[in-house]
Amino acid sequence: MMGKKKRRANRKKKRQTWKKRPKWKHYGDMERHHLHPKSRGGNFSPENILLIDQHKHKVWHELFGLMTLGEVISFLQRLQRCKKFQRVHH
Repeated sequence: MMGKKKRRANRKKKRQTWKKRPKWKHYGDMERHHLHPKSRGGNFSPENILLIDQHKHKVWHELFGLMTLGEVISFLQRLQRCKKFQRVHH
């Protein structure tokens, strides 16, 4: 079980992180998308944020969940290799 000091430190860290976050989530019909997900250590730096259409953002997460961009690329390359393998062996 976590001690009081550790819980207090975690709360303080979360508050400090919250203050650094941009105030916007939506910009018109665009949303911010984290290339490296927040839940996996991603941050709010401009290099990690991509403005994307709300519908496309929803579909991205339905297809790829919380994969990073690199993981998505790797996944798609594996699918392509599997498809080539199927063509050769059928």
